[in-house]
Amino acid sequence: MGEELGNTASGFAALAEGLNTTASGAAAHAKGFATLASGDSSHAEGSNTVASASASMRRDILHRQRMIRLMRKALPQRPAAWLRMLKDI
Repeated sequence: MGEELGNTASGFAALAEGLNTTASGAAAHAKGFATLASGDSSHAEGSNTVASASASMRRDILHRQRMIRLMRKALPQRPAAWLRMLKDI
């Protein structure tokens, strides 16, 4: 009977260790998902930064094109105005 109780106690200890390992594994799994979500968030933030930079570059290009068109119109008629616009670019 003492041996059976010893085996039962040993079985419970092994079960408790297994449950502890399972809980530890679940915590590590949750941490992995949190890291993955954080990575997705960082990726989305990076995409927004790229989109913002692209929009800024597009506005800059459109502004420069507009200034060039204005300079081409002003060149034959008013050279002084053309030179002032040239300074702005």
